[in-house]
Amino acid sequence: MRRWRRAGWFLLGLLALAGGLTLALRSPWTGDWLARLLAARLEVATGERASVGSVRLEPWRARVEVEGIVISHVSDDPALDGAPVFVVDRVVAELGLRGGRPVARRLELRHPSLDLHLDAGGIRELPGLRGSGGGGEAPWDRLVVRDGRLRLSFGDGEVLVDEVEVDGPGDGSLDARCGLLRVAAGDLVEEARDVRLDGLRLRGGRVELPRFALRFDDVELAGRLAVDPAGGLGGALRLGVDLEGLTRRLARSWWLEGRLSGELALGGTTADPALRGTVAGEDLAWVRHPRPGVERRLSVGALAGGLGWSGRVLEFDELAATVGGGRVVLSGWVDPRSRGLRVAATGEGLHLAPTFRQLGLHEAPWVDLDADFEVQAAGTAMPLDLAGSFTLATRDLVATAGPAEDPASARVLVVPRVSARGELRARGDELTLVAHDLHTRRSAGWASARLGLGGRRAVDIHFDLPACALDELAPLGGVELAGFGRLRG
Repeated sequence: MRRWRRAGWFLLGLLALAGGLTLALRSPWTGDWLARLLAARLEVATGERASVGSVRLEPWRARVEVEGIVISHVSDDPALDGAPVFVVDRVVAELGLRGGRPVARRLELRHPSLDLHLDAGGIRELPGLRGSGGGGEAPWDRLVVRDGRLRLSFGDGEVLVDEVEVDGPGDGSLDARCGLLRVAAGDLVEEARDVRLDGLRLRGGRVELPRFALRFDDVELAGRLAVDPAGGLGGALRLGVDLEGLTRRLARSWWLEGRLSGELALGGTTADPALRGTVAGEDLAWVRHPRPGVERRLSVGALAGGLGWSGRVLEFDELAATVGGGRVVLSGWVDPRSRGLRVAATGEGLHLAPTFRQLGLHEAPWVDLDADFEVQAAGTAMPLDLAGSFTLATRDLVATAGPAEDPASARVLVVPRVSARGELRARGDELTLVAHDLHTRRSAGWASARLGLGGRRAVDIHFDLPACALDELAPLGGVELAGFGRLRG
């Protein structure tokens, strides 16, 4: 009997000790101490300022609840110091062991909000996480996010991911959904709703998205994406753009028409991404309204070639288009920051009359020819101001007594071959060509042409052939000329 009595007192003591320990662990004093300890650990880990509202332990359920986590930015700039970086209303962790190490069997974040800024040197906030490598497995088996929000700001733009719901199926991957994905850059704003990102994986600080498909108002984007702990990017993208819908929201006096598609490889870093691949366009046109009631259309039709983005410069490589029945190939680059532009262009088999009509210069010119050309030019894209050089070789230059493409128009002048070399200048709505070296088979001289690209669409040509073989000027209504003379006009 005494043995059982002593056992009862021992069991009662254990229960009292456990109860006391439980009460101690769940006491306000313990919760406050754990909150201060957690805040200090967060400050060391992130390099920012942290505060924690409260911590509650439930030892018998192996469960921890944390409320009111706020991480604020630390900066010498008063305008930036104290700005919220990460805020979460409530964190619930169900604890366990993995390989003898403590992990969260289930980690739930309720109403988390993360605000980051991308500067020239990378992410401005959370300096303590830079270069940490993020090695090893994630410290949870299952991650759940309820009604989260992420905002990434850069320059004059931002990416907003709102109404985020995340759940992990338990195989190390995450299925994510967001009610709103908003991308803004300057005046351009694109939104996608009810976006799903299934199979998202976090491995040793590396984020992998094996497949995704996003549909914005005027842009479709699909492919795969990976981001390593140091910010390195990798992946492949498929792009589709409705150019008219996109550009009509950017400008009032002009827009682009047609559809652009592409396949691009992604590299570089989050601070300086790089893209390289191919693009193709259909039914492309540039439409302008230089003044009310006046429309000018520059039609390109189909276009295909290489495109890249590197060092924050847009590069294009052998972009080929059909113009005037011939082929034009463009290579060069555009710097959006300085608006600098450099272009090299070649053309083969262009006919003047359909080229003028396609580019909106003249509907029915009285001159036609078949031409090849090469152009090298550099300057600025906006405002347009380019200077460079050109070479030109024409065949069958024909001047007629009416529209050149009308079979009823009589031929006034036919020159079998002309070659020219000189300088060009494109400024605003005007293109000027000056050929200091102009040759036919037996004549030589110079010529200049000024083409109005704006509302006037003027064509002004001057030439001077001091030594002109007069028999090359035919048929001239049946007049036969011979010898040499000076021809100016």
